[in-house]
Amino acid sequence: MASRANQIKFASLTLLALTGTAGTFVFGILAGEGGRYRLLIILLGVLCASAPVVATAIGRLVTNRLLRTEVAARERAVEEREHALASQEAAERQATEVQITAEARLIFALRARLSPVLYCLGKIAAAAPGVPVDPLVGSLTQAIVSAAVEHRQAAADRRSIFFAIDNGVMRCVSYAGYEGQRDAARTTFTDTPDDPVGQQMFRLLAEQEARLIPDLADPSLRVRFPRHRSYQTIIAAAVTADQARYGVLTLDAPEAESLGQPDLEIMKTLANLLAVGLALAARIDKSGLKVPAQSKREVMRSTDLLPAGVAH
Repeated sequence: MASRANQIKFASLTLLALTGTAGTFVFGILAGEGGRYRLLIILLGVLCASAPVVATAIGRLVTNRLLRTEVAARERAVEEREHALASQEAAERQATEVQITAEARLIFALRARLSPVLYCLGKIAAAAPGVPVDPLVGSLTQAIVSAAVEHRQAAADRRSIFFAIDNGVMRCVSYAGYEGQRDAARTTFTDTPDDPVGQQMFRLLAEQEARLIPDLADPSLRVRFPRHRSYQTIIAAAVTADQARYGVLTLDAPEAESLGQPDLEIMKTLANLLAVGLALAARIDKSGLKVPAQSKREVMRSTDLLPAGVAH
């Protein structure tokens, strides 16, 4: 709209200049012929002669104003762009600082939660050959599941369980976290067709993998979980050392999508540390290492472990 208005202004000034030039020519001829209106014609001729000058001056004023407006607009655009870049840089710097602070806190928390684990590993590594290490292994597994449930958000409910291989089945031997109230007490998994989740656990162990399921209600899952459960997301990590397979370490939470990739990486690390400890203990105790379970009362208190399996 502004550009069209400027075009009209310049067209009007051009028309004025042309009209003045034509008037000067016409009135110049008429003034040369004389007559009673000769003075008036001369005055009109002068006015027409000054029209191009006036049009040129007005055109320059309009042009200068347009140039000043354009320069001001460009300067304003540059200032706005610089302000936007400064705001973006400030936001990115603030986000980076927040991320660095969060990562530092996470590393500090991870070190704190790994201290008991490393202490137990050191005790197992320093044990003399032939010395029973079952109590140390029990302390290690409990330190592992306790480290798994710790989180930088104190209000986050989490539960971790270690299912150890025992005579071809997986049994709950160590537990930490909240107590579920809506699920059946399932503390054992079997590799049988009537236990599809158990088959998935044994397949995970055989493949020595770790898996995160963000939402157990996802219809694309091949295994169906019970509707009435206290957990909505889960991580399962195989506990293996070379060809030795010891069991599966799990972590679950009552809210879907509340476990993510960082939690998965931490669970992989904890599963590897547990596998190292169990492998060290197996070398020391030649009589046949067996991971000690919690007391029956403590195991039965975890009433909503992973679904499917043998209820006790």
